[in-house]
Amino acid sequence: MFYSLLGSSEPTIPSNCSLQATSSTSFRIQFLPPYPGDYRVVFYKLAVRSHIATILTRRLPSHRRSVDIEQLGKGEYNVTLSAVTNNSRVLESAQCILHGRTGGSQNATALARTSIPPTVNVQWSDSGSSVTSVITIANVGTTWVHLSWVQAEESATSVMYYRVLLKEIHASVDGFPNVGSDGGNVYIVRDQRTWLTVTGLKAYKEYSVHLSSVRIDPITGRGVEKSRGTASFTTAEDEPSAPATLVVIPHPPSRLEVLWTAPHQLNGLIRGYQLNCSATNSTFTMSLIVGPDTYRYSIAALTSNVVYSVQVAAISIRPGPSQTVTQALRLSSPSPPRQLKSVMRTSSAATLTWLPPVSPNGNISHYN
Repeated sequence: MFYSLLGSSEPTIPSNCSLQATSSTSFRIQFLPPYPGDYRVVFYKLAVRSHIATILTRRLPSHRRSVDIEQLGKGEYNVTLSAVTNNSRVLESAQCILHGRTGGSQNATALARTSIPPTVNVQWSDSGSSVTSVITIANVGTTWVHLSWVQAEESATSVMYYRVLLKEIHASVDGFPNVGSDGGNVYIVRDQRTWLTVTGLKAYKEYSVHLSSVRIDPITGRGVEKSRGTASFTTAEDEPSAPATLVVIPHPPSRLEVLWTAPHQLNGLIRGYQLNCSATNSTFTMSLIVGPDTYRYSIAALTSNVVYSVQVAAISIRPGPSQTVTQALRLSSPSPPRQLKSVMRTSSAATLTWLPPVSPNGNISHYN
């Protein structure tokens, strides 16, 4: 089945966004213009937010490609940048999100970006042709990609359309990449356009792209398809789904054993698991992060006869949703005392002796 794509009117995210530390209290943001769609960029919106509130908003003219943010206090900041276009209506593009930290005697540190990986160029040459074509993976998100390519070497008027085949690449049993057998999706790009935005992709998946042009043969009048080459890309990470299973086993009087399995949808590289435990009727709380290959943890030094809530979430670029289990750490009844004996001392008095139970299931406070 063929799909016709006449173009997108929506602007894309500003490309090649980067954050560079210039001092212990300042950052420099640099970027390139986005693809504006069918519109014109009139200005950029910049916002800087701490963990408490937005501390700075600024409107930048359309010709700007960088901006300095100064006099920041010690701490971590999120910086968002978006393009605003205006033709028949106002449109704001998706945001480029950066993360940075300031403070200490050293310069500010630019941390890993949470979106918009750098531009990747892939080149190929057609067999028997001296012309080298270039396809550009201009921007990649968690569920979308923006592709562009150079005009075919044939006359522009002779090319009917470009055909783009997009397939997900799966890892085979022996560890080598294997293009899926689902046939992929075919996109037809007309009107001499040399770009395509594809949405509806899966997060943190590798895809292959094959580009070809179709022209009319002037002698036969039939369409002739010519391969322009291939490229590949990986979509950005997203938060994982919740752990597939979570089981909490009580071990009275003071321990809970927690077991879980990996999420069904990883959506990225799992960096670890966040485990939280709290008591329903007290102020007790506990939070820790364990490694990505850990699926069991024992919580000790708890209080018996208390109900605990246990949560586990997987972490990739950020923690995903958690699984929650509520478990009471209740004491079981002790087993009977052992070797009970009675020795008569007088006609009206006797002495009883016994040994503690084999399974006290707690601390014995008294005997009845």
